[in-house]
Amino acid sequence: MAYTRAPASDFDDWEVDGWESRNLIPLMKKLETYEVHPGRPTHGYNGPIKVSSGGGKLGIFNEFVHAGATYHKRSFADDTEDLEICNVYSPWAK
Repeated sequence: MAYTRAPASDFDDWEVDGWESRNLIPLMKKLETYEVHPGRPTHGYNGPIKVSSGGGKLGIFNEFVHAGATYHKRSFADDTEDLEICNVYSPWAK
């Protein structure tokens, strides 16, 4: 199962009271134990949902992701779940 969160702008674009990203980010952080990159400010580290890179990966995996970014002329990011980054290539947490 892949883990993903929409960017903060998606929630803000709804313009619904209580559903702004500033209100939802604390709730998202409570849900997750983010094991991919420690110390990220938009992630939680004590929640019931464990988020990781899934253990072992073949070395060719990173080459494949970087090749896609190069071919499609898009950036590479190590964390697309930071609620800011969109339309980039990145390993997907699960």
